[in-house]
Amino acid sequence: MNKKHLKRVLSSICMLLFSISLTACSFNSNETIDTTDVKQESKQQFVDTYENSIKLWVVDFLEYLDKTSASDLVEDANNNITLYDKTETRYIINYYGFNDATIQLYNSWNATRDELGALKSIDLASIDIEVSKETGDLCVISVEAAYEKNDKVVFEFTIDENYYVSGAAINPTYTTAQKLAKAGMNTLIGMGTVFVVLIFISFIISLFKYVNKFQNRKTNKEVAPETNKALDENVTNTEAEENLVDDYELVAVISAAIAAYEGEASSNGLVVRSIRRVR
Repeated sequence: MNKKHLKRVLSSICMLLFSISLTACSFNSNETIDTTDVKQESKQQFVDTYENSIKLWVVDFLEYLDKTSASDLVEDANNNITLYDKTETRYIINYYGFNDATIQLYNSWNATRDELGALKSIDLASIDIEVSKETGDLCVISVEAAYEKNDKVVFEFTIDENYYVSGAAINPTYTTAQKLAKAGMNTLIGMGTVFVVLIFISFIISLFKYVNKFQNRKTNKEVAPETNKALDENVTNTEAEENLVDDYELVAVISAAIAAYEGEASSNGLVVRSIRRVR
């Protein structure tokens, strides 16, 4: 092979290697975009932008729950009176009014408020807004508050991507004394329930004797007609036998009387005939 052909071969090999390297670089440059990361970043930007408005809603909402009676909360919900109507402040959360989760939150609060008492303070530093990784949810808001009967109650609100409350939880923190008192009360209620059930069962068992008497009485009523029929047949047979004996006795007496009469008559007849013969 001459030098001219060798140069052509080497040039072709170099061009091929260069093309392969360019193709590899182009493949490496085509990176895909992760939509999940983009959504998370969008949520985070929204939360950062409206953080103050979200915190304001949390504080005003807890104060509204505390100041409004249970009946007034129900009336407000029925009339679609929102927190904005009470404070005249536009909030990002529940901007257009109520939803089912908000009504459930009202019901949960009405069931718990007597156990907590009046609101004493809200720990503003404890307000935490965490962007949710769940699809459809925007963030989860948590806050601590102190009440008359419980110094630490944690509220959690889940906000969906439409800025509505989609879930809520009220988590009181009980002291050791409160836990023991509650456990003792539950134990008493449980034991009382057991005793009541046992007494009821004993009462039911005591009624079994009346059931047996009723069943026996019913059985006797069913057997009685057959027994009475047998007794009637026995009495009838006995009476028939007695009547037959009586008849036999009567026949015997009559026969004896007839025989005696015939004997007397025959003797009288002989006398008469003898007298007639003498005459």
